[in-house]
Amino acid sequence: MKKRIFLSILISIIFLSGCNVVKPNYKDNKINNDNMPIVEKSDNIQKQNKGITNIFFDSEDDIKEYLVGEWIYENDYKSQIVCQMEIDDNLIVKLSFNNSLTGESKGDYTGQIKFDRLYSEPNEIPDLICIELKNSDYPGGDFFFKHRTIYDEKRVMSWFLASNGSCIFDRLGSDDYEYLTEEIVFEKRSGETSKLQPHKNKDFYAVFWGKGKKSQDLWLDDAIWTPQEDDFAPLYPIAMNSYENEVPESVLYNISSEKKSELLGDDLFPGDVYFVQTDEYGDIINFISADYKRYIDNGSITPEIRSTVFDILENNVDEVDEYIKLGMTILFDGETIMLDGDEYYVVCLGTNHEENFVREIYYAVNVYTEQIYLYDILNDKWEQLLTN
Repeated sequence: MKKRIFLSILISIIFLSGCNVVKPNYKDNKINNDNMPIVEKSDNIQKQNKGITNIFFDSEDDIKEYLVGEWIYENDYKSQIVCQMEIDDNLIVKLSFNNSLTGESKGDYTGQIKFDRLYSEPNEIPDLICIELKNSDYPGGDFFFKHRTIYDEKRVMSWFLASNGSCIFDRLGSDDYEYLTEEIVFEKRSGETSKLQPHKNKDFYAVFWGKGKKSQDLWLDDAIWTPQEDDFAPLYPIAMNSYENEVPESVLYNISSEKKSELLGDDLFPGDVYFVQTDEYGDIINFISADYKRYIDNGSITPEIRSTVFDILENNVDEVDEYIKLGMTILFDGETIMLDGDEYYVVCLGTNHEENFVREIYYAVNVYTEQIYLYDILNDKWEQLLTN
């Protein structure tokens, strides 16, 4: 676990991964525009080796049906603490926390789950799960949630803290590690098995959920990777929508025999997005972190430089926020330009179209002097702006 913690800290220094949260939902395995996670309609989820039931939402009863059952949080990459969550038909929730190494109990709690709204409208399905604990000084917490995938006959659900305060899942921390409640991933045994087949001879992004029984194959779910670190103020937690997938079903991929020693390491983290390449047999021949691939593709742009450039623009050019509210997007790929003998980073604002990204407004930012230039397209020259 210490290695995982060290790697997480190192990655957070090297990379900046964010997103503009979109609230995807699935109906009949399609993305729709509802505000909620997805829910199945089935009263027999314990049958083994069955096909996957379509998961969708129409009402609060659907949310309830999805939640009922026994869910387990166990991620030794992040914490030694395991959480068992049982939810009954009346939405009474029981939480048990235990140290997976010592077996020591870290607390048992009982509470009531209620639904609420933060961004969804009164005529829409609630977008919050709220836990009200009984006889405890700990706050329960308010959470966004969504169905993630089905793999190895298990359903995966993520909860995202909807406030800046503490919550009961802070109990997942240990004495030498403070747990960050950005995303809490639960699994529930469902017996469902995907009928999808591995992609052959293809490059794609996928979310890694775990290793197979032989520990030499990987459960992967296709993903549309949508990091949106350009967004200054996302409504939802960053981790909630860093990717989308049209069919939330994972497939077991074999690793090419020539690549097993190279690809099977301790740096594979469940829930992370990876760039994948397969051969003509559907075996994995390349498997690297999506963040790392982007870092390589972008050259030497570090998260610190990216954050500094965005902060300078946001704090000194009022129009930038207005453009973002109008639906424009920031593009920053590390391109530089020399102005008056100094190096400036070029930042473009534009709009995404189905065919391509249209660049419309250009800024040049100096990270040392915080000076900003605006490109005058009509006169083909850079105009210096006065900073606040």
